[in-house]
Amino acid sequence: MSDAATSRVCVVVRNRNQAKDLKRLVRALELQTCRPGLVLVDNDSSDDSVALARQYGARIVTISRADFSFGRAINIGVEAAPAEFIVLLSSHSLPLTATFIEDCLRSFSDPNVAAAKCLRLESCERWIDPRIIRGPVTWDIKLSTLPENNGCIFRKSVWQRLPFDESVEAAEDKLWSYQILNAGYDIAESTALYKYCGQERFLASLQRFTRVQLSFYRMRGKATNVYPPGLVFREIFLRIPRQALKSALDVALRGLIYQTLPWRARRKPRLGSVR
Repeated sequence: MSDAATSRVCVVVRNRNQAKDLKRLVRALELQTCRPGLVLVDNDSSDDSVALARQYGARIVTISRADFSFGRAINIGVEAAPAEFIVLLSSHSLPLTATFIEDCLRSFSDPNVAAAKCLRLESCERWIDPRIIRGPVTWDIKLSTLPENNGCIFRKSVWQRLPFDESVEAAEDKLWSYQILNAGYDIAESTALYKYCGQERFLASLQRFTRVQLSFYRMRGKATNVYPPGLVFREIFLRIPRQALKSALDVALRGLIYQTLPWRARRKPRLGSVR
Protein backbone atom coordinates (compact mmCIF):
# COMPACT_ATOMS: atom_id res chain seq x y z
CA MET A 1 0.00 0.00 0.00
CA SER A 2 1.33 3.42 -0.93
CA ASP A 3 2.12 5.55 2.12
CA ALA A 4 1.22 8.67 0.09
CA ALA A 5 -2.22 7.31 -0.78
CA THR A 6 -2.85 6.17 2.79
CA SER A 7 -1.97 9.58 4.21
CA ARG A 8 -4.28 11.30 1.72
CA VAL A 9 -7.45 9.19 1.94
CA CYS A 10 -8.73 6.53 4.31
CA VAL A 11 -11.90 4.43 4.21
CA VAL A 12 -13.78 3.97 7.49
CA VAL A 13 -16.11 0.97 7.59
CA ARG A 14 -18.59 -0.04 10.29
CA ASN A 15 -18.98 -3.78 10.63
CA ARG A 16 -20.64 -6.47 12.70
CA ASN A 17 -20.58 -10.07 11.44
CA GLN A 18 -20.60 -9.11 7.76
CA ALA A 19 -17.56 -11.05 6.57
CA LYS A 20 -19.05 -11.96 3.18
CA ASP A 21 -19.84 -8.37 2.24
CA LEU A 22 -16.62 -7.08 3.80
CA LYS A 23 -14.55 -9.49 1.69
CA ARG A 24 -16.17 -8.08 -1.47
CA LEU A 25 -15.55 -4.50 -0.33
CA VAL A 26 -11.90 -5.19 0.52
CA ARG A 27 -11.39 -6.70 -2.93
CA ALA A 28 -12.84 -3.55 -4.51
CA LEU A 29 -10.47 -1.39 -2.45
CA GLU A 30 -7.50 -3.53 -3.52
CA LEU A 31 -8.36 -2.83 -7.16
CA GLN A 32 -8.48 0.95 -6.79
CA THR A 33 -6.15 3.07 -8.90
CA CYS A 34 -5.64 5.14 -5.73
CA ARG A 35 -5.55 2.52 -3.00
CA PRO A 36 -6.78 3.98 0.31
CA GLY A 37 -6.03 3.14 3.89
CA LEU A 38 -8.71 1.28 5.82
CA VAL A 39 -10.07 1.55 9.35
CA LEU A 40 -12.53 -1.11 10.47
CA VAL A 41 -14.85 -0.15 13.32
CA ASP A 42 -15.89 -3.56 14.58
CA ASN A 43 -18.98 -4.03 16.73
CA ASP A 44 -18.40 -7.32 18.60
CA SER A 45 -18.09 -9.50 15.49
CA SER A 46 -17.84 -13.25 16.01
CA ASP A 47 -16.99 -14.17 12.38
CA ASP A 48 -13.70 -13.64 10.49
CA SER A 49 -14.39 -9.98 9.59
CA VAL A 50 -11.45 -8.67 11.59
CA ALA A 51 -9.04 -11.20 10.05
CA LEU A 52 -10.15 -10.17 6.56
CA ALA A 53 -9.55 -6.51 7.31
CA ARG A 54 -6.12 -7.24 8.79
CA GLN A 55 -5.12 -9.01 5.57
CA TYR A 56 -5.70 -5.71 3.79
CA GLY A 57 -3.56 -3.92 6.37
CA ALA A 58 -6.45 -2.19 8.13
CA ARG A 59 -6.40 -0.53 11.50
CA ILE A 60 -8.93 -2.20 13.79
CA VAL A 61 -10.88 -0.26 16.40
CA THR A 62 -13.71 -1.74 18.40
CA ILE A 63 -16.94 -0.54 19.92
CA SER A 64 -19.13 -2.71 22.11
CA ARG A 65 -22.81 -3.26 21.43
CA ALA A 66 -23.59 -1.55 24.74
CA ASP A 67 -21.67 1.60 23.76
CA PHE A 68 -22.75 1.67 20.14
CA SER A 69 -24.39 4.55 18.37
CA PHE A 70 -23.88 5.31 14.69
CA GLY A 71 -22.36 8.70 15.46
CA ARG A 72 -19.99 7.26 18.08
CA ALA A 73 -18.84 4.47 15.77
CA ILE A 74 -18.06 6.99 13.03
CA ASN A 75 -16.20 9.31 15.40
CA ILE A 76 -14.05 6.46 16.74
CA GLY A 77 -13.18 5.35 13.22
CA VAL A 78 -12.37 8.83 11.94
CA GLU A 79 -10.21 9.55 14.99
CA ALA A 80 -8.12 6.47 14.14
CA ALA A 81 -7.83 7.30 10.44
CA PRO A 82 -4.44 8.85 9.55
CA ALA A 83 -5.67 10.72 6.50
CA GLU A 84 -6.74 14.08 5.17
CA PHE A 85 -9.90 12.76 3.51
CA ILE A 86 -12.30 10.23 5.02
CA VAL A 87 -14.53 7.95 2.96
CA LEU A 88 -17.42 6.45 4.94
CA LEU A 89 -18.70 3.11 3.67
CA SER A 90 -20.79 0.30 5.07
CA SER A 91 -19.70 -3.32 4.73
CA HIS A 92 -22.68 -3.55 2.37
CA SER A 93 -21.31 -0.79 0.10
CA LEU A 94 -19.56 -1.85 -3.09
CA PRO A 95 -17.54 0.64 -5.20
CA LEU A 96 -18.39 -0.07 -8.84
CA THR A 97 -15.29 1.28 -10.57
CA ALA A 98 -11.54 1.08 -10.06
CA THR A 99 -11.49 4.91 -9.96
CA PHE A 100 -14.01 5.20 -7.12
CA ILE A 101 -11.51 6.78 -4.71
CA GLU A 102 -10.13 9.11 -7.39
CA ASP A 103 -13.68 10.17 -8.27
CA CYS A 104 -14.37 10.86 -4.59
CA LEU A 105 -11.36 13.17 -4.35
CA ARG A 106 -12.26 15.22 -7.44
CA SER A 107 -15.04 16.93 -5.50
CA PHE A 108 -12.53 18.85 -3.40
CA SER A 109 -10.97 21.14 -6.00
CA ASP A 110 -13.09 23.83 -4.33
CA PRO A 111 -11.61 24.51 -0.86
CA ASN A 112 -15.06 25.36 0.55
CA VAL A 113 -16.42 21.87 -0.17
CA ALA A 114 -16.40 20.02 3.14
CA ALA A 115 -18.08 16.80 2.03
CA ALA A 116 -19.42 14.97 -1.00
CA LYS A 117 -22.21 12.49 -1.45
CA CYS A 118 -21.22 9.42 -3.47
CA LEU A 119 -23.48 8.30 -6.29
CA ARG A 120 -25.76 5.31 -5.71
CA LEU A 121 -26.27 2.97 -8.65
CA GLU A 122 -30.01 3.66 -8.78
CA SER A 123 -29.25 7.38 -9.32
CA CYS A 124 -26.35 6.87 -11.73
CA GLU A 125 -27.79 9.25 -14.34
CA ARG A 126 -26.88 12.15 -12.02
CA TRP A 127 -23.20 11.82 -12.95
CA ILE A 128 -23.79 14.14 -15.93
CA ASP A 129 -25.11 16.98 -13.75
CA PRO A 130 -23.56 16.93 -10.25
CA ARG A 131 -24.71 19.71 -7.93
CA ILE A 132 -23.23 21.81 -5.16
CA ILE A 133 -25.39 22.38 -2.07
CA ARG A 134 -24.74 25.64 -0.27
CA GLY A 135 -26.05 26.85 3.05
CA PRO A 136 -27.59 28.17 5.08
CA VAL A 137 -30.45 25.66 4.94
CA THR A 138 -33.53 24.79 6.97
CA TRP A 139 -34.99 21.38 7.70
CA ASP A 140 -37.19 21.87 4.65
CA ILE A 141 -34.21 20.84 2.51
CA LYS A 142 -34.74 17.63 0.56
CA LEU A 143 -32.97 15.19 2.85
CA SER A 144 -32.24 12.68 0.08
CA THR A 145 -29.80 15.18 -1.43
CA LEU A 146 -27.58 15.07 1.67
CA PRO A 147 -24.71 12.58 2.18
CA GLU A 148 -25.31 9.12 3.62
CA ASN A 149 -22.86 7.39 5.94
CA ASN A 150 -22.75 4.31 3.70
CA GLY A 151 -21.26 6.32 0.81
CA CYS A 152 -19.69 9.74 1.33
CA ILE A 153 -16.35 11.52 1.73
CA PHE A 154 -15.38 14.52 3.86
CA ARG A 155 -12.43 16.52 5.13
CA LYS A 156 -11.15 15.35 8.50
CA SER A 157 -10.32 18.95 9.39
CA VAL A 158 -14.04 19.81 9.16
CA TRP A 159 -14.95 16.76 11.27
CA GLN A 160 -12.48 17.90 13.92
CA ARG A 161 -14.48 21.10 14.22
CA LEU A 162 -17.89 19.40 13.92
CA PRO A 163 -17.86 15.71 14.89
CA PHE A 164 -20.92 13.50 14.47
CA ASP A 165 -23.57 13.68 17.18
CA GLU A 166 -23.28 10.52 19.30
CA SER A 167 -26.60 10.94 21.08
CA VAL A 168 -29.03 10.48 18.17
CA GLU A 169 -30.53 7.09 17.35
CA ALA A 170 -30.31 7.53 13.58
CA ALA A 171 -29.98 10.14 10.79
CA GLU A 172 -26.66 11.29 12.25
CA ASP A 173 -25.39 11.79 8.68
CA LYS A 174 -28.25 14.15 7.80
CA LEU A 175 -27.81 16.10 11.05
CA TRP A 176 -24.07 16.46 10.42
CA SER A 177 -24.68 17.65 6.85
CA TYR A 178 -27.23 20.18 8.10
CA GLN A 179 -24.71 21.48 10.64
CA ILE A 180 -21.82 21.90 8.22
CA LEU A 181 -24.00 23.65 5.64
CA ASN A 182 -25.08 26.12 8.30
CA ALA A 183 -21.46 26.55 9.39
CA GLY A 184 -20.66 28.01 5.96
CA TYR A 185 -19.34 24.95 4.12
CA ASP A 186 -20.58 23.44 0.85
CA ILE A 187 -21.52 19.85 0.00
CA ALA A 188 -20.86 18.41 -3.46
CA GLU A 189 -22.35 15.53 -5.39
CA SER A 190 -19.58 13.13 -6.35
CA THR A 191 -19.54 10.96 -9.48
CA ALA A 192 -18.00 8.11 -7.44
CA LEU A 193 -20.41 5.24 -8.15
CA TYR A 194 -21.32 2.52 -5.66
CA LYS A 195 -24.01 -0.05 -5.01
CA TYR A 196 -25.59 -0.64 -1.62
CA CYS A 197 -25.99 -4.42 -1.41
CA GLY A 198 -27.67 -4.68 2.00
CA GLN A 199 -31.09 -6.32 2.15
CA GLU A 200 -33.24 -5.82 5.22
CA ARG A 201 -36.07 -8.04 6.30
CA PHE A 202 -39.48 -6.45 6.64
CA LEU A 203 -39.42 -5.91 10.42
CA ALA A 204 -35.81 -4.67 10.42
CA SER A 205 -36.68 -2.16 7.69
CA LEU A 206 -39.69 -0.97 9.66
CA GLN A 207 -37.60 -0.58 12.83
CA ARG A 208 -34.99 1.46 10.93
CA PHE A 209 -37.74 3.67 9.48
CA THR A 210 -39.07 4.26 13.00
CA ARG A 211 -35.64 5.21 14.36
CA VAL A 212 -34.96 7.60 11.48
CA GLN A 213 -38.35 9.33 11.66
CA LEU A 214 -38.13 9.60 15.45
CA SER A 215 -34.69 11.20 15.14
CA PHE A 216 -35.96 13.69 12.56
CA TYR A 217 -38.90 14.55 14.80
CA ARG A 218 -36.57 15.27 17.72
CA MET A 219 -34.32 17.42 15.52
CA ARG A 220 -37.11 19.40 13.87
CA GLY A 221 -39.81 19.36 16.56
CA LYS A 222 -42.36 18.36 13.96
CA ALA A 223 -43.06 15.70 11.36
CA THR A 224 -44.49 15.77 7.85
CA ASN A 225 -46.56 12.67 7.29
CA VAL A 226 -45.79 11.39 3.80
CA TYR A 227 -48.18 8.48 4.34
CA PRO A 228 -51.56 10.19 4.89
CA PRO A 229 -54.68 8.01 5.28
CA GLY A 230 -55.80 8.70 1.71
CA LEU A 231 -52.52 7.36 0.31
CA VAL A 232 -52.69 4.28 2.54
CA PHE A 233 -56.26 3.61 1.35
CA ARG A 234 -55.26 3.91 -2.31
CA GLU A 235 -52.27 1.60 -1.86
CA ILE A 236 -54.26 -1.12 -0.09
CA PHE A 237 -57.50 -1.06 -2.05
CA LEU A 238 -56.50 0.21 -5.50
CA ARG A 239 -52.82 -0.06 -6.37
CA ILE A 240 -52.00 -3.39 -4.74
CA PRO A 241 -54.82 -5.33 -6.49
CA ARG A 242 -53.88 -3.77 -9.86
CA GLN A 243 -50.22 -4.65 -9.40
CA ALA A 244 -51.08 -8.21 -8.36
CA LEU A 245 -53.35 -8.64 -11.41
CA LYS A 246 -50.71 -7.19 -13.76
CA SER A 247 -48.02 -9.46 -12.30
CA ALA A 248 -50.23 -12.56 -12.57
CA LEU A 249 -51.21 -11.68 -16.16
CA ASP A 250 -47.55 -11.12 -17.09
CA VAL A 251 -46.55 -14.57 -15.76
CA ALA A 252 -49.51 -16.25 -17.49
CA LEU A 253 -48.76 -14.67 -20.89
CA ARG A 254 -45.04 -15.47 -20.70
CA GLY A 255 -45.94 -19.07 -19.87
CA LEU A 256 -48.27 -19.15 -22.90
CA ILE A 257 -45.48 -17.84 -25.14
CA TYR A 258 -43.22 -20.73 -24.07
CA GLN A 259 -46.01 -23.21 -24.77
CA THR A 260 -46.49 -21.85 -28.30
CA LEU A 261 -42.79 -21.61 -29.26
CA PRO A 262 -42.84 -24.85 -31.39
CA TRP A 263 -45.79 -23.49 -33.41
CA ARG A 264 -44.23 -20.02 -33.74
CA ALA A 265 -40.88 -21.46 -34.84
CA ARG A 266 -42.53 -23.05 -37.95
CA ARG A 267 -43.52 -19.60 -39.19
CA LYS A 268 -41.28 -17.47 -41.39
CA PRO A 269 -39.10 -15.08 -39.30
CA ARG A 270 -40.41 -11.52 -39.11
CA LEU A 271 -37.69 -9.13 -40.18
CA GLY A 272 -37.57 -5.36 -40.25
CA SER A 273 -38.73 -2.92 -37.60
CA VAL A 274 -40.73 -4.49 -34.80
CA ARG A 275 -42.44 -1.21 -33.81
